[in-house]
Amino acid sequence: MRGWIPPVPLALGALFGALSWALVVLYGVTPSFGIALAWIHAVALGSFTTIALSVLIHVVPGFTDLSWRGKTLARWSGALLPFAAAGFVVSFASAFGLGVTTFGLASALLILLYTGAAIATLSQQTPDPAEQAIARAFLLVMLFLGLAAILGGVLAYGYGGGNARLLQFAPEHGAVAIVGWLTLLTMGVSARTFRPILGSEARWRPMHIASNSAMLVGAIAIPLALGFGNATLTRVAFAIALVGAIAYAGDGLDRVRRARTPNGPAHAFIVASLVWLLFAATAALLGAYDLAVVTALAGWLGQMINAHLHHIGVRVIATTVAGDENETRPWELLDARLSWTTVVLAQLAVVLLVSAVATNFASGYIASGCAGLVAAIAFAVNAGIAVGRARPSTSLRYARDDKS
Repeated sequence: MRGWIPPVPLALGALFGALSWALVVLYGVTPSFGIALAWIHAVALGSFTTIALSVLIHVVPGFTDLSWRGKTLARWSGALLPFAAAGFVVSFASAFGLGVTTFGLASALLILLYTGAAIATLSQQTPDPAEQAIARAFLLVMLFLGLAAILGGVLAYGYGGGNARLLQFAPEHGAVAIVGWLTLLTMGVSARTFRPILGSEARWRPMHIASNSAMLVGAIAIPLALGFGNATLTRVAFAIALVGAIAYAGDGLDRVRRARTPNGPAHAFIVASLVWLLFAATAALLGAYDLAVVTALAGWLGQMINAHLHHIGVRVIATTVAGDENETRPWELLDARLSWTTVVLAQLAVVLLVSAVATNFASGYIASGCAGLVAAIAFAVNAGIAVGRARPSTSLRYARDDKS
């Protein structure tokens, strides 16, 4: 398990997550378009993409049995990305146009270097048909990431130079990044990670195929419809994505209902994530794009990350501290009271944020950001407890206690 997620990118991604809630507070105090953009990129680029690229270095060979081509290039570009993202976020928040262009182009270049290595890797042939199908799915997701990076670079260049024509690509960039990259990646990876988190298997394979197929069609159709500016096509594209979200949520909720692991907080985060996914997809269909973006990032994707941090992330802590032989389960390492506190505060933060976006109520942003920050602190304290409990001497004591 140590090889799954390197602890440093995981920590940096979690740090960006905490920073995003500080930006929500700042927006409530002094609202600006730059701070809003800083928040979006702190979450989508600094947190989620930083974690995802470090995970994929290990997941791609594990899921497809393919050896990386350009692995060193991929490692270095992924390792440098959070630093470029930090400059990008700070530049947005401080309205430093040249910084937005510089760090935006740097982030886009690093992602494209990583994507190039990933595409070269995933284009290889593997004799196993199942692994080949997984490789093709990952290849599609990486193509979406590459396109999001290209559009992001164009927008960063246009933002710094005040080029309004280039800034028109913002809706397409957001759709490709959130639906094509982050959502499809999360849906694909969770098909495997739900097994250890929940201890239950999917019962309806057609549902899994339908959810991924519909979301893929939506990921292609939504940016095209937005680009053409056709309202009818846009509604149809979002309706297709909603069908995919319903199928995925239905399958996921069924697996949670049949869960066999006693990690209740992680299960609760998954349920919350699926509910927020349905909310975000519905808001997008109704044309409430601001609500859709916020709910997708803070709710659907943010809570799914929390679920993984409370299980797989804690396993990374255990194996990093005590070695690969450590078999202590995540719920044995975490303090249940802090875990449930994190669950409640995280959902409160999202509810308050969504409400603030809907009503433009400044105090709502401040309350949301404070709840999110306390939730992040609660998990950080819990992670510290997990480190203490995972130390070899502590683990041996637990083993002796179990035997007695």
